[in-house]
This record gives sequence, structure tokens and C-alpha cells, in this order.
Amino acid sequence: MTASAPDGNAADSGRIEHGQGRIWVVQSDPSARETALNLLCKLDYQTEGFADGASAVHRLESGAACDLAVLDWDLPMLSGKDAAAVLRAMRPGLKLIFVGTPSKASRAGIPPDAILLPRSHRVDEFAAAVRAALKVG
Repeated sequence: MTASAPDGNAADSGRIEHGQGRIWVVQSDPSARETALNLLCKLDYQTEGFADGASAVHRLESGAACDLAVLDWDLPMLSGKDAAAVLRAMRPGLKLIFVGTPSKASRAGIPPDAILLPRSHRVDEFAAAVRAALKVG
């Protein structure tokens, strides 16, 4: 995720609306995961981060709540798409954002309400995708 929009840091400019919700970031890259978690915290979301899909699944099994899962498409072991399928089976209606660029063939079976966000995106694009997924603003 790019740290700022072309005209400066969108998170500090006041252009990005704050929201409420519990968001999980499932990303194997620690730097990308922390960047996303930090932005979401600045926007007043409750967050948890996971290095892999299995950890997120186990957390949901333990009774934790989540409104939106932001998943790296290319997670190791349990792919983002597969992790999302398990999470949604356990919590129908869970909102999903996938980060990455899946091939057309691998997009089959992605829920129609899931949002696909390219790996290279700006902070304001990420925040807009979160708002759209949660239907905020």
C-alpha cells in the first residue's frame, strides 16, 4: 500500500471519513499487514492482524467477531480465496476485500459482493474500499 495520496497523506488530510467496525487484516507480509492495521486504527476501526488464513479461521472459531476481512490473495498454505470461503461459511455475510491481482480463471467463485483491490493502491483507495465494503459514507 502506498503511504500517501498524490497530494499528501490522505489519512491526515481529513478527506478520509472515519468509521466503526471490526476489521481483520490477513496478510503474510508483516510490513504490509502493519501498514494496513495502522491506517485502520487511525480511522477508528477495531483491528486484528493475522499472518495466514488458518490463524484467522481459528480466531473466528474461538468466538471472536469480525465485520470485514481484508485478505491477501496470495496467502501461503490456505489462499486468500480459500480462507475467505471458510470464514464466510462460519459467518455468512462477512464482508470481504481481496488485495492482489488474481487471474481471470482463479476469480471463479469469488462472492459477487467482494471487493478486489490491486496490490499497488493508495491509502485513499484502501479507505474507500473499506467504506464501500462496510457501506459507510
